[in-house]
Amino acid sequence: MPGGSRADGRFPAPIEELDTRLLLDGEAAPPEGRSGPIAPDMTIVRRASSIWRAREDERAWYLVMVEGTGPGTRTRVGDGRIVVGRAEPADLVLHDTEVSRRHCAIELHPQGALLVTDLNATNGTYVNGESIRGSVVVGEHAILQLGRHVFRCERLSGQEAAHHDSVAEEFRRAREYVMALLPAPIDDGPVRVEWAFEPSNELGGDAFGYLWLDADRFAMFLIDVSGHGPGAALHSATIMNVLRHRSLPGVDFSSPAEVVAGLNAVFAMDAHGGMCFSIWYGVHDRRSSKLDFCSAGHPPAFLIDADGMHAEPLQTRNLLVGAVPGYKFRASSARVSDGGRVYLFSDGAYEIRDEAGREGRLEDLRVQLLVPASSSEARPERLLERAWQRMQARALEDDFTVLQVEFGDVR
Repeated sequence: MPGGSRADGRFPAPIEELDTRLLLDGEAAPPEGRSGPIAPDMTIVRRASSIWRAREDERAWYLVMVEGTGPGTRTRVGDGRIVVGRAEPADLVLHDTEVSRRHCAIELHPQGALLVTDLNATNGTYVNGESIRGSVVVGEHAILQLGRHVFRCERLSGQEAAHHDSVAEEFRRAREYVMALLPAPIDDGPVRVEWAFEPSNELGGDAFGYLWLDADRFAMFLIDVSGHGPGAALHSATIMNVLRHRSLPGVDFSSPAEVVAGLNAVFAMDAHGGMCFSIWYGVHDRRSSKLDFCSAGHPPAFLIDADGMHAEPLQTRNLLVGAVPGYKFRASSARVSDGGRVYLFSDGAYEIRDEAGREGRLEDLRVQLLVPASSSEARPERLLERAWQRMQARALEDDFTVLQVEFGDVR
């Protein structure tokens, strides 16, 4: 199934909306013309009470997700009782196999706290690390664990809630801008491209692109700006636009080392808030089957033969772009056989922690790529699916980005 994959993350609904309404990552369908796995809907809130708007000095109770597929998501606890479970008719539905159908109930306590009631959940309801029986009264900053989901109990004023919404809106706008710049997959022709892209909740600095320089030469790149947040995302979008429009004066875009040196001159970290970035930039000439490339502070790309027997790392030792003015970047080249595939990725595609906290290695990703070109097991969508399985219900700590570029006759 050719195509790119991305999840357009949603942010919590503004506080002035319905009491218990919640929007989560992965709730939206893929954009038209693009397919691939979307992070599964994690939460559905069925009951909606009267519309409520917080006064600036009024404080209300919230469950803030600390771990799960939507860290930072806030659910207001209103006048009604909220039943949390794995399936409807629970009010707050968590798609987590370790959560019971009716796991616990949460409501306001007359003394101004929260009342948490375990509903005989199979795996128990935990407050501050202790399993509870029946009902307990919990205060501010208490930690509630239900299966693989962890919530913090907080009280926020209307002003504080509005600030959180403002930050969420800033993240949303930056995310949508980067998403709008990503290229469509290429399904047929001498070069086919598909990809999977899942931004982290913190919004990292990954961006990528590809384009024909002329009838025979195809350029591809992936960048990773240091840091997280809207600043890193927008910086990566700026760099991506420079490459897409080939707007480096006097630079030959078929020369990877020259392109990276040009970026280094334009995007000096001292002039861009201390931000530097890694990059992998390559140009394939289908006449000679030669792939010229330059990587700077970036993980190697992998060149996989058509049989899936060999993985050749493609990497050059260079400093990060923007770190040292006038730095001389080195390039290299490789020969691509018919049916060969090149995988570009950021470190977020393999530095994924499992439930025990063990971080994935580059070698783990390399092994997954060693399959024949005819197999779907190394398709970017499948790699993303495995990443979700490894994380269980936890969120990505960094952007997940994988490009697969295949050369030669159409499959």
